[in-house]
Amino acid sequence: MRAHLARRVCRRILGRDALILAHSSRCSRPHCLLYSSFCAASSSPLPAPTSSFRTHHPQAPQALQGQRRTFFEFLRKPKREVKVPRFDPGWGEILNFRHHQTSGLRMPANEEILNGYRKMINYRAEKGLPINSMHAFCLNHALKYLVLQEEKLGKKLLDVEDLVQAQNAFHISPGRELSHHLEATELLHHLLCERFRENQEADREEVDVTGFAPTRKEIYEELGRYLRSMAQYGGAVKGAQEFMKYVEENKIYQEYRQTLLNVALGGLAREGKEKELLEMVGAMRKVGCWYNPKAQHTMVVFYAARKDREKTQKWLDMEFGKAGLWMQDTTLAEIMRFVARSDDPADKEWGETILRQVCDSDPPPRIRHIILQWAVLVKNKSAEDVANMIKVMVETMGHKPVSATIRVLVQAAVDKGDPYLAERMFSLFHKFDLVPDPETRLLQVQYRTKAGDMKGAAAAFDFFLGELDPEIVEKIAAEKEEGEEESATDGVNGNGNEIPKTADTRTQFGLSKFNPYLWALPGINEYIRALCESNTNEATQQAIQVAQVLEDRGLPIEPVTAAAMCMNFFARDMSFDVIDVLSIYAGQYSVKERETVYEALIDYICNRNHSTARAWDAYQLLRQFFPEMNKERRVKLMHEFFGRRRGDMAAHVFGHMRQKEGVVRPRSEEYVQVFEGLGKWPDEDALSLIFNMLKLDPLVTYNTQLYNSLMIAWGATESPRRAEIFWEHIQNSIEGPNYNSLEIIFWVYGLLPWGDERANKLWRQLQDLEVDVPERVWVSYVACLAAQGHTQEVIKMCIEGCDGVGELQGESYGIIYNAFPNRDMKADFEAWVLGAVPEQWKGLQKKRKMKNYLGDKFFPSLTREFKA
Repeated sequence: MRAHLARRVCRRILGRDALILAHSSRCSRPHCLLYSSFCAASSSPLPAPTSSFRTHHPQAPQALQGQRRTFFEFLRKPKREVKVPRFDPGWGEILNFRHHQTSGLRMPANEEILNGYRKMINYRAEKGLPINSMHAFCLNHALKYLVLQEEKLGKKLLDVEDLVQAQNAFHISPGRELSHHLEATELLHHLLCERFRENQEADREEVDVTGFAPTRKEIYEELGRYLRSMAQYGGAVKGAQEFMKYVEENKIYQEYRQTLLNVALGGLAREGKEKELLEMVGAMRKVGCWYNPKAQHTMVVFYAARKDREKTQKWLDMEFGKAGLWMQDTTLAEIMRFVARSDDPADKEWGETILRQVCDSDPPPRIRHIILQWAVLVKNKSAEDVANMIKVMVETMGHKPVSATIRVLVQAAVDKGDPYLAERMFSLFHKFDLVPDPETRLLQVQYRTKAGDMKGAAAAFDFFLGELDPEIVEKIAAEKEEGEEESATDGVNGNGNEIPKTADTRTQFGLSKFNPYLWALPGINEYIRALCESNTNEATQQAIQVAQVLEDRGLPIEPVTAAAMCMNFFARDMSFDVIDVLSIYAGQYSVKERETVYEALIDYICNRNHSTARAWDAYQLLRQFFPEMNKERRVKLMHEFFGRRRGDMAAHVFGHMRQKEGVVRPRSEEYVQVFEGLGKWPDEDALSLIFNMLKLDPLVTYNTQLYNSLMIAWGATESPRRAEIFWEHIQNSIEGPNYNSLEIIFWVYGLLPWGDERANKLWRQLQDLEVDVPERVWVSYVACLAAQGHTQEVIKMCIEGCDGVGELQGESYGIIYNAFPNRDMKADFEAWVLGAVPEQWKGLQKKRKMKNYLGDKFFPSLTREFKA
């Protein structure tokens, strides 16, 4: 029997060994969620699990290959893999350089820093994606360091091509936190101007017949890149001054001044610099320029945004420097928006007069689109009315509608906030046999989402993806880019033909193009957030699919969108999906953007509607993906777990703070708070852990407040003798005890055997010293006597009272009542209070009573909470 049993056990062990070895050879990641998330956050490869049987049976995989149970393998779900963090090429080298710089370590080799700078700049420039403020900050430090190394070594590390490529990467605005981008623009411009001056001095003998150096064209392109960047990063005034300086020194060809002037005007108007704007317009003829449709657009938009109709009219009526030009369509659109916002009838009449003049002069196609928008926004025309207007245009002018015609109508309905009207406008595509473009499909997703039609929005988004042809996307991106530059043409002549510019400003200045999908990101992000807010399983899966579309194209999602996705996944216990979102995008955000994400996680943890288990999972991810979280937020989380009655979890939060260096590391105040929390929600293991941290922390200064908190914590864990030790430290310290110390030590004496003797001795000392004792200290002393079972002494103290205390409050009687150790003593004290001060006890009877594990009643609302 024993041999048979041993044989069975041996076979089972060998079979299990084969399964483990086979499984370990296939698996690359462990099941542990937190270990996987940690490895994902640190971007380190996960080691394959090993088997302890391998050394005993080295040939087991081959010998027992037939033991593998593969018949039911198809029923098992594949293991979930955590996505690898995504970082820009070269970002690791830049981070390593910055770490060495801030830590005072030996700097990496110049070649390593230079390669990292080049890789990251080239990647962002080729992708056409903006650089966030954190990346800009680190890249600026790397560039400054390389410049210093050039001065020390006496040779150039950065080529002119590197600096121009850096301008290519920095000219795409992230839309917020632009101070570091402005610094980068000025630094790169300064370096390039120095390089160009050096080239001019080297080639001084090779001056052409016009008297200009060969690098003059490069200087012009550099000035154009500089003006564009300064105009969007808040340095338009300085950029305009630089432009005027170049004009006065005659460094810019005459035919290029008009383009640069328009860029400078746009930047001044964007920053609201009216004085500088008027000075620049007044100097147009002086610098050889003329009033053109772009300048008109800048001035009209500037004053229309300020609701100044007279000045808007003035710049609108000013004649162009060349005959036969039309205003830009964006100019008329701004006038339309100005009239739609205004409640003044005079403004309405003025707008109708302008529209009538435009209609009577056979406008070009772009202007006719604005007229149709006017009919929807200002005249409140329906889809049928607009369709009739289009038919009249076709019959009288022969201009057939295009997809852009219907798109502007749908946009007008969306701006009005009328989803039904937008759907009616969209139906005009079928009425005029037109194919909707991707931009209109995205508008359809937007208004259907706002109307709550999530299924319709999903169908529209599927059509949107199906129509994302690369050529169409490039065309839409070009149109969007033209709109941002306030037009792609110098104007429109009287025949409706566009007059092309000398060259597109982006190409003319040698700048790379934006990512062609950037125009769609705001709409897609809004759609993802709406899906997360709808709080259904179908919407959640749709949000994952939409986010995957952006991920496949290497496009980021907004921080608010990432936070919304994390909240939605947490609500469904989809922790792996939260890890995926944070792994991919957390490292791509700036400091402020990361703050947006982890603030959402903190709010989730502090929401008591969520379970403690979910809150703890969220905290684990929070501390791993956002180690830069400051001390105040960490203390807030510690108090949150104390509020959830989990002193052990709060102690772990404190321990994670203790592992940090710098300002995050806890000081005396934080130790006091954690000991107070452990006094309220005792946990002996957690207290021992924190106390050991305190003993090994050389940065903490011991004071009375810290000793008080230690007495609270050790007293709450039923270790009053250890708590009394800290009272001795207080007595021997220079600072000495305070009222909180007295209140706490009387409570501790109530826990000690024969503590009444120590309490009476201390009380006599206070009386001999004629110390003014507040009510809370007196109540603590009487409660100590009650805890030791001296009912008659307690009653005597209550009758005699104490100097400076006066009449006791009802809560004081309740605290003394709670301190008695058994029900008989409590009954005697209650009977005395009912006879002596019945009004006070009647107030206490309104409070709820509970029973402890011994069956004794107490007032839970009067549980004592001590403060250090």
